[in-house]
Amino acid sequence: MTNWPFSDPPDTAVFTGKKVVGKVDWIYYVTHDREDGAWQFHGQSGPTPEAEASVVGLGTMIRLDPSLEQLADLPLGWCASRQGPTAPWERREL
Repeated sequence: MTNWPFSDPPDTAVFTGKKVVGKVDWIYYVTHDREDGAWQFHGQSGPTPEAEASVVGLGTMIRLDPSLEQLADLPLGWCASRQGPTAPWERREL
């Protein structure tokens, strides 16, 4: 990737699940937390149990799913979801 679209650097720690990282589950729901600016990437199977959680770099998430680049300007306190792995992202305020 030549032009990094996010204001956060690629090595920013983000929260996701082991199934998402292992490509067993696709990313259904993304949040950009208002309180601390944290990014969370959840699979279609719902909230990630603590035992299944993973912390990875934002760049890793973009490599796993390049469509996440479309959310680079997602404001703090907003979320995005989609109905399928190739469906368009729908945004809303939390």
